Amino acid sequence: MIKISTFLLAILFIFVHFQRGIVAQTLVINEFMASNATSLSDESGSYPDWIELYNAGTTVMNLAGMYLSDDPATPLKHQFPYGNDSTEIQPGEYLILWADNDSEEGVLHVSFQLSAGGESIALYTSSGNMVDFVTFDEQVTDVSYGRFGDGSPDWIFYGNASPGTSNPLFYLSPSETEFVFTATGGYSTNLVVAANVNWTASSSLSWISLSDLSGTNDGVITITSLSANTTPTMREGIIELSSTETGNLSVVIKQLGNTIIPPIVINEVMASNANTIADEFGDFDDWFELYNKGNVPIDLGGYYLTDDLGDPLKHQIPIGQPALTTIQPNSYLLFWADDEPAQGVLHLPFKLSASGEDLGLYIDSYTPIDLISFPTMVSDQSYGRISDGINSWTYFDEPTPGSSNSTVSSELLTLVESWMVYPNPGQGLYYLQSSLYPIRIRVFNASGQILVNESISSRDQAIDLQSYPTGIYFLEIQSDKKRDTKKIIHHGR
Repeated sequence: MIKISTFLLAILFIFVHFQRGIVAQTLVINEFMASNATSLSDESGSYPDWIELYNAGTTVMNLAGMYLSDDPATPLKHQFPYGNDSTEIQPGEYLILWADNDSEEGVLHVSFQLSAGGESIALYTSSGNMVDFVTFDEQVTDVSYGRFGDGSPDWIFYGNASPGTSNPLFYLSPSETEFVFTATGGYSTNLVVAANVNWTASSSLSWISLSDLSGTNDGVITITSLSANTTPTMREGIIELSSTETGNLSVVIKQLGNTIIPPIVINEVMASNANTIADEFGDFDDWFELYNKGNVPIDLGGYYLTDDLGDPLKHQIPIGQPALTTIQPNSYLLFWADDEPAQGVLHLPFKLSASGEDLGLYIDSYTPIDLISFPTMVSDQSYGRISDGINSWTYFDEPTPGSSNSTVSSELLTLVESWMVYPNPGQGLYYLQSSLYPIRIRVFNASGQILVNESISSRDQAIDLQSYPTGIYFLEIQSDKKRDTKKIIHHGR
């Protein structure tokens, strides 16, 4: 009996692994649309996001028991039910899944939505082994992203989406689906067009120019912002790429408003508060202090706070309670990072990490007011500017929540030596003038990603940002004596 059981287990093991191999080789994520307005409706007449799977094999595949996820950290996010023929995919055929976060609508509706801002899609076997995976960047409404030829390893944008049918072999695909110009005019960037058709480009925007309005096969369009945006509001429009074979695709063009950045800074942070200061409920929560360097009161209602620079709009400070959210000139406001926003407008839906992380204050997703990256802290130690509002930081063994940081020693204040980065604004190469060489520098984008991490030994050594797009970047310098950050306004590719 033991021999028979062992034999059966061996057969089962071989079958499971053979089946897993078949699935991995034949079932692929073939096309998807993360922003569906008019492209394809589900059985109820709604237009949810959709995902197309393709069976490249010669046998019928069934999704029963398998998993689909948009989060690699949660691979078992949605499981397909057993016992339903609707989850079968015939050889050489396709299956459309609706990513509407409403699995009660039917077996082909999954329990998440896709993000048009970019994320991942992954398919797993019933035992949790990955079958297929795709990561994507920002998407455009009614434009799909699919394999160039069913099952191909190459991905392109399709203005003529083909849900449930073979992916077209004609293509017209822009390298980017969105460009953001700074408020200043007179700068250019390139849009690379991958195509195997004749195409045209057009735009009704009066504040940009295009170097080429048509092309055959691959090409490059230089987009130039002709004038400054003198209003505080971001303006935007589209460039439309058209071809009779592929349909139309839109590239979004935005120009930031001439926003006045309020003189508010993150002034002091405590990420492990054991006994320093309690909130109004008697809890010793993480906290940080904002400081108004200006000479007029500023209401923070409507601004955003985050501990994840990849998610700048994580928490909006409530509007309509100025008595609680206004900072008077040369004054301070404490926020409690306790992950308990129900406790009041100054309580946030996140906590701080004592091992170090980021903090950001934003006007909108494109316009930071202040960003910092703080290091590791021990309990009841804060990290703050050595004097209110200046760009040099130190640890405080005697924190000063809600009051001035200027109680630090005069010796420490003498360490604040002037430094600058130039040219700023600039278009590629930047130089650091300081008396602290050699000095360690890091450059971050607005999402907190480290782009440059190197040592600068003299004022003649360039910091090269030529390959990065237009935007606001942050240059952090570190030495034995100081750690400062300055903004760089970069007009890039």
